[in-house]
Amino acid sequence: MDRVLRPCTNRQSRRHVRLASILAVFIFSGLAAAPVAISLAASQANELTTSSLTRKITPNMQETAIRTVSPGEERLSVSARLSETSDALVTDIAWRVFDQSGEKLYDDVTSNPNLKLPPGDYIVEASYGAKSIRESLSLAPGKELIVNYILNVGALRVAPRIDGIAGHNMASESRVFALTGPDQGKLVWSSSTPGEMILLNAGSYRVESRFEFGNASSVTDVEVKPAIMSALDIKHKVGVLRLAFAGAADAPVSWTVSEQLGDTLPTVEGMTAALVLKPGHYVAKVEADGKHLMTTFEIKAGAETAVTLGD
Repeated sequence: MDRVLRPCTNRQSRRHVRLASILAVFIFSGLAAAPVAISLAASQANELTTSSLTRKITPNMQETAIRTVSPGEERLSVSARLSETSDALVTDIAWRVFDQSGEKLYDDVTSNPNLKLPPGDYIVEASYGAKSIRESLSLAPGKELIVNYILNVGALRVAPRIDGIAGHNMASESRVFALTGPDQGKLVWSSSTPGEMILLNAGSYRVESRFEFGNASSVTDVEVKPAIMSALDIKHKVGVLRLAFAGAADAPVSWTVSEQLGDTLPTVEGMTAALVLKPGHYVAKVEADGKHLMTTFEIKAGAETAVTLGD
């Protein structure tokens, strides 16, 4: 039985989407990921009716309608749907309307601005997640112009995890690159909040997931579809290293970790430190209070390793 999700943003953070329910589940492959596809829908309020309107869908994915009104009652109404097949309007879009001189006439986060304006030319801007619109519109005398944009937007939710270690609280970052469309090859989103909902243009994307400290990373590709939320549960098959300096340090403590037959990782400061590492053999060095100490150790997937150096 289908259930519904409600997209939701606010003026300070338009990245977040309020979950209302779940529609359908699909599993597809990709680097220990279990994506879930969920249909998104928006508020049923303020839907356009077709009575007494002239309506058409333009090539640039917008639906327009014109209603005849009395002189002095001219209006501009704008709204948006997630896809051509979506019936409801999307809520919480950031709308801005300017006149041709650049003066801002309207700026608010809502679903369906309906503005009484004199005939003339106007610029409409809208922002919804990574989707943005900027378009010039002309309001004719004695007319109400109704424009409903088709955003062609879906959502992506990325949840990096360490396979076998729960509740580790290791800081991570997910970066999303467009593989198709006008932003091809560009970084379109980054997030340090696991599970954050990201609104994106429909298309193909490459997701890079890494932890703030260490050398653990993964890359997978995902297809974002209009009005669908794809959830990537990325399980990193890595281990956690916990470092500790024994003794009172009268000077800063710095750690250097390197693979025995590979790269040296960036230096980490502090009496204690934690890194997420790929399985293998490593060397840890600490410098504190004029002392230089070193040890070797092994990292196993799904396990925590503790290393203590000092007096």
